[in-house]
Amino acid sequence: MNILQKIQNLPEGKRKIILWGTVIIIGIALFFFWTKNAKKSFTNFDMGEFQKQLNFPKIEIPKFDLPDLDFPDLDLPSADLLKDLPENIELPNVEIPTTTNEE
Repeated sequence: MNILQKIQNLPEGKRKIILWGTVIIIGIALFFFWTKNAKKSFTNFDMGEFQKQLNFPKIEIPKFDLPDLDFPDLDLPSADLLKDLPENIELPNVEIPTTTNEE
């Protein structure tokens, strides 16, 4: 009897265990080779050469000659004037009309 025949004759639970065990072992092996290859690729990677291969177009940014602006000095009231204001300012009572959508 070959090995496939033996596995087919096993109960379903044991066949699933063999299947998932095989999948896990193959997955670990592939992951190991992938990480080894990725490490090798990253160590050999040259960023300058990569940018040259992309061949981005060069964009010239126009230079604008803006004149120097002279802003006049503003005469703002000093903080002493604010101290002279009353602390409690009464606002007039204003009724705000309310609208309803009743027709």
